[in-house]
Amino acid sequence: MIIWLAFKNVFYKPLTAALNIIIFSTGIGIITMLSLVQQQFENKFEKSIEGIDMVMGASGSPLQLILSAVYHIDAPTGNIPLEEAEKWMHHPYIASAVPLAYGDSYMSFPMLGSDSSYIIHFGAELLSGKLNEKNYEVVIGSDVADKLKLKLGDQFHSTHGQEEGGEEHEGIKWVVTGILKPTGKAIDRIIVSNIESVWGIHGENGCTHDHEEGEECHHHEQEASKEITAVLLKYRNPMAAMQLPRLIKEQSKNLQLAQPAIEVNRLFSLLGIGMDAIRYLAYFIMALSAISIFISIYNTLKERMFELAMMRTLGASKFKVLSLILSEGLIYSVFGYLAGLFLGILGYQMVAMLAENEFQMSFSQLPFDINQQILLLAVSLLIGFLAAIFPAIKSYFIQISTTLAHE
Repeated sequence: MIIWLAFKNVFYKPLTAALNIIIFSTGIGIITMLSLVQQQFENKFEKSIEGIDMVMGASGSPLQLILSAVYHIDAPTGNIPLEEAEKWMHHPYIASAVPLAYGDSYMSFPMLGSDSSYIIHFGAELLSGKLNEKNYEVVIGSDVADKLKLKLGDQFHSTHGQEEGGEEHEGIKWVVTGILKPTGKAIDRIIVSNIESVWGIHGENGCTHDHEEGEECHHHEQEASKEITAVLLKYRNPMAAMQLPRLIKEQSKNLQLAQPAIEVNRLFSLLGIGMDAIRYLAYFIMALSAISIFISIYNTLKERMFELAMMRTLGASKFKVLSLILSEGLIYSVFGYLAGLFLGILGYQMVAMLAENEFQMSFSQLPFDINQQILLLAVSLLIGFLAAIFPAIKSYFIQISTTLAHE
């Protein structure tokens, strides 16, 4: 009875009620969206750097090197000589090294030249087909297969660079020999070939675009002419982390090492500043909504003093009147929270769509944190309670005779 009467009082002025709920839900929606997006990005970024202690590449921005070599969402810092890279790849301090060579893409999905260690490193397994064994054979990630509808045996022409609209290599057809199972890591959106194919399609190592598909390159140049883009390194022991960066800096001036964990934390700290600013804005909006709800309830309370006095006359206790006003504040909170939850999920889906269109990064299922939502609901109810507490106290001490006499 009390809840139904409070519901009718709240929506007696539907425009005012709608405005209060919209303001309240905006704050809830922003906080929900930020939380979901942050969880998804952190999960994606942290999973992809597992087992990578360092990335070796050309001199430049360490963050750019990590974004390009690990996440494939930025342009590489440049190429490095294979001969110089191999000197460190086979160093006693190194437990494993995964070479990477970039250059082409297909429908905005990056193509990567590497060896079987790349697929093994990310723990990817074949869904169908087999690993690439010859030049111009590729294994594709699950996202590539899903988005481009590629199947085993399909052929395609790659384009130079990482963006659509680049020069198409019409002389070479790539053949899909394998499709990988989903991993939730960067490899899901990668097309993997061997490194020799990357060299061959760009005319390096004596290969040209005119040779037959799958034909091996027979013209051998000096090893020094071969280049790769980066190497994913795993140290053999803690001593390597202290010694190897110094050795590379002293002996290989054109190489740099970037530590994924440090660069990702730096990236999150930079993004965190912006997210915190938006989150504080959401808190401010929620505070404004509390003031708006308070004003709305207080103003309607003055208009309903006679009604409340009559309720008391007909036998309603002070506690029931108090509960009625508090319920109105809580109804605003519940409706504001539910609308905000919907807005937050809608905003998350829009960010997910943007991430997929811009970075070919597919978000997994909605990372719903039930504990966080319970906390957010509790905060919402507290705001509604605080917004209604002063009008409720005033209604509790209403003077029946004086109120009826004035009416």
